[in-house]
Amino acid sequence: MNRFQSPSLFSLPLVLLVIFYPPADTVSAQLTIRRQGRIEGTIVSHSGNTISVKVDGKQQNFLYTLPGQTTVPLTRGQVNLRHQNEVRVSGTLGLAALSAGQKIEFDCSLTRSGRSQGEVSRLKIVPGDSPQRITSSREARNSNDRVPCQVNGTIESIRNQSLVVAVGKREFAPQGKLRIRLSKDLEASVDEKTMARVSSGDLVEELAYSELSTGDLVVNRISIRLERSKAGPQRPRRPPPVSDEQKYLKLSDQPTNPRDLRSQHFLLHTDLSDRSSSQLLDKLERMLDLISRYYGRSPNSIIECFVVNDLAKWNEIPLEPAGVQKIREKAGVTLSRSLGQQRKAVVYACGDHGVVQHEAVHAFCFQTFGSTGPTWYSEGMAEMGQYWRKDELAVNISPPVIRYLTGSPPKKMLDIVAAGQVTGDSWQAYAWRWALCHLLANNPNYSTRFKSLGLNMMSGGKASFESVYGDVAKEISFEYDLFVKNFGNGYRVDLCSWDWKTRAVPLSGQRRVNRKIDSRRGWQSAGLKIQQGKKYQYIAVGQWSTSPGESPVSGAGTGDGKGRLKGVVFSDYELSAVMEMGEKGEFVAEKDGYLFLRCGDKFTELADNSGTVTVHFRRAVAEQNESPD
Repeated sequence: MNRFQSPSLFSLPLVLLVIFYPPADTVSAQLTIRRQGRIEGTIVSHSGNTISVKVDGKQQNFLYTLPGQTTVPLTRGQVNLRHQNEVRVSGTLGLAALSAGQKIEFDCSLTRSGRSQGEVSRLKIVPGDSPQRITSSREARNSNDRVPCQVNGTIESIRNQSLVVAVGKREFAPQGKLRIRLSKDLEASVDEKTMARVSSGDLVEELAYSELSTGDLVVNRISIRLERSKAGPQRPRRPPPVSDEQKYLKLSDQPTNPRDLRSQHFLLHTDLSDRSSSQLLDKLERMLDLISRYYGRSPNSIIECFVVNDLAKWNEIPLEPAGVQKIREKAGVTLSRSLGQQRKAVVYACGDHGVVQHEAVHAFCFQTFGSTGPTWYSEGMAEMGQYWRKDELAVNISPPVIRYLTGSPPKKMLDIVAAGQVTGDSWQAYAWRWALCHLLANNPNYSTRFKSLGLNMMSGGKASFESVYGDVAKEISFEYDLFVKNFGNGYRVDLCSWDWKTRAVPLSGQRRVNRKIDSRRGWQSAGLKIQQGKKYQYIAVGQWSTSPGESPVSGAGTGDGKGRLKGVVFSDYELSAVMEMGEKGEFVAEKDGYLFLRCGDKFTELADNSGTVTVHFRRAVAEQNESPD
């Protein structure tokens, strides 16, 4: 039997917290955008979060988020800006660009035994999660027949112009590997989302940026073309990170006896297989990094977890009865003890990784802040913790939760935050709490207050949902109802936040109003206050696209309605029926209110849209001599 490390605080009485799992931005100050722009130029250097670009002989510095980051430190504001940018790096390199561990794709001719003929002169470096495979153009006629094939594999070794590629045992590769001869003039094409290969002299084809009120220039989108002349041996080899598929490939899936495993911040007692436990520890560390960044506090002690797949293997190991009960229910519980300033939280959970992640959020919050806050916040944030992913702002949760939330009668916001709730009540209650916390944490209208509220509640302060959000309760309730109605995997709360600040004006005489509408955003203010019974004319100038690679369209959209300009009237926290507006036309206002517009596309698919249209409004010609009411 393994000897487990016993926490010294476990002899203390239970005084604070028992948390059950049911079966189943950091921006301060008033930052504004002064202007937005686009440039072309040449890379001078890039280091940390800064990239220097030479534009018309003048060097400019831009800030951007690195892979795995969700914030960028502003140089002049002493603050971290919650931000994401798009990076595309493409080009054609040479032999020096290749290294072990990379996934590649190329064409060659192979015999049944895996012998190749000639040299490969072109290949692609593909993403690390690309599958290994060989696709043949036809069947081999005999053992010496060389068949044209497309190969996707992993570089095992490269020496001079000889390449060993792992493809797995299959037809045309009975040994699971191929040995390929490369041309000395090899062209290796890349199309990546990281600047790891970028160096001085590479071309900036497009850099879209925002200039903030702090004076900082922040990258929104950047496209870089690697210079072919830089692709010789002097270009450093920077292989991409090893994919999960490669990392866990050699680990066993067989269950084991209970044992101790350690990572930087976790002590795991488990009987899970080597592969499952390794994957779990990595998930926990990634999740803890995101949570620590969000709260601005690093873990102050190891988090201990008992993760049990088969209770029969634990007969000789003492486990807390409350933990055993939850494990039997295929659920989890966090048992927390304290003595003065000493705090210890221990997780007991079944082998479901999501359950362990949920409970680990409770353990981190208790050990770091002394409490997990009221039930609605505690459970909502723990659910968020299990779903958070690096570099992802989009909703990414299990489909049953989506079906439940979108198919159930809306739950009132004040019922979700009501006092007197208990942990472990139901997964449905947890789903509603997740929805509210996800909205408040990611919506720029409320995210700053939400973080402060959480820190106060977990640290024993007197703040409450009502005291912090009482003045905007109607606004939150309105946005919450819209979120639950329209969300799904891919939904971006930050892109769909409601515009409460744009000043809207009525039209009279020959006065005009025009507003630029972004295809990536949800409903956006038209800047127009409409009046019942009045007729308005409009025209949308410009083009946008609802999918990468698709031809741009006007505000008229396509035949199936994608890309069509749509409108809705906001009045007293209610929305009218949606108006199918198109590129130009006129309408009579059915009631007083404020006009909002958007590009016709699913709310869950806005993030990959591009382009804007500018919509111009005026009163109908026959009404232009009238005065506003």
